[in-house]
Amino acid sequence: MNDLVGLISQIPVSPGIDYQQVFFIYIAVTQKEEDVTDFIKIVNQQPDKKGGPMLTARDKWLMEGKFEGKLEGKLEGEINIINNFINKGIEWAVISDATGINPQKYENMKLEYQQLVSRATPQQAALTV
Repeated sequence: MNDLVGLISQIPVSPGIDYQQVFFIYIAVTQKEEDVTDFIKIVNQQPDKKGGPMLTARDKWLMEGKFEGKLEGKLEGEINIINNFINKGIEWAVISDATGINPQKYENMKLEYQQLVSRATPQQAALTV
């Protein structure tokens, strides 16, 4: 992670496309949540040559929202596939073999999906205003 932070500081800031933000978004949507959280902490601890943090709170919330949106979409897709198998009368042994997901993991995924869908953080609410 520290290597990535060092690379970010080498990206020149120029008018037009904000390549640092593009890089942050790429990291947010391609890495595990705990890795993204660690990455953001490390970045925010780095001194900024302009005197402020590299990520504003709004940027951080946007990244977290995009990450959660991607996770929500992935969970929804997996749940729908398994629901289709169940509705067709496919046995769990076949479902588990095809998806790598057992009944307990399926129930946990449904709970996690419900939590993602039902929670709206104050930060997310502020971004919609």
